[in-house]
Amino acid sequence: MTCPGFRRIGALGALLVSTTGCVTSRIDTSFNESVELSDTASVVLLARRQNVEHETESGFMDCIKKAITSGADPVPIGSDQAFMDKLFPWFEPRIAPLSDENLPDLLAKPGVAERILESGVRYIVWVDGSTELIDGGGQLSCDINIGCFGFNWWEKGADYEAAIWDLRDAKSMGLISTDVSGRSYMPAVVVPIPLIARTQAAACKGLASSLREYLQ
Repeated sequence: MTCPGFRRIGALGALLVSTTGCVTSRIDTSFNESVELSDTASVVLLARRQNVEHETESGFMDCIKKAITSGADPVPIGSDQAFMDKLFPWFEPRIAPLSDENLPDLLAKPGVAERILESGVRYIVWVDGSTELIDGGGQLSCDINIGCFGFNWWEKGADYEAAIWDLRDAKSMGLISTDVSGRSYMPAVVVPIPLIARTQAAACKGLASSLREYLQ
């Protein structure tokens, strides 16, 4: 079974169709080398927040962190706020490095390398992306006496990526990206029945699973 109007995807894709709507997802990974984690929280997750119009949602970050740090063989994750406070102002939204090519310049600034060493953090995972409404349509009307009749649908896209940086060696370790589309439906014959596609949840699950496997 395929989602109406959705593109076909490759072997890395997953298709879920149920009473929760229709979701297609794709995960792509590219790793340069493996990480070397210590027993302490030497990894922090940071959300990209260049400006108010481009900001990775806090709920998505909470979902990623919970998925990585819970269950069997959890990965220890450090406090992002403690790290940013320690390195203030170098990882604030307006001046944070946008690519790993900027890392050598950042580490060359007075006191930065020393503060990173004191923090105990070696790897940063930059999470970037958002969930947005793509399309929608249909018509639904309700009357207090006879109920609701009609049909609505809407489609959301959740595009996120996680870039792993090595602060000690000033280099990129790899990239994980996820592309999820979800179509929700609202048919109504007297009573509306929402069939919601959990687009962002699917993106979180896919990204967190790949990230957790890599960090372990």
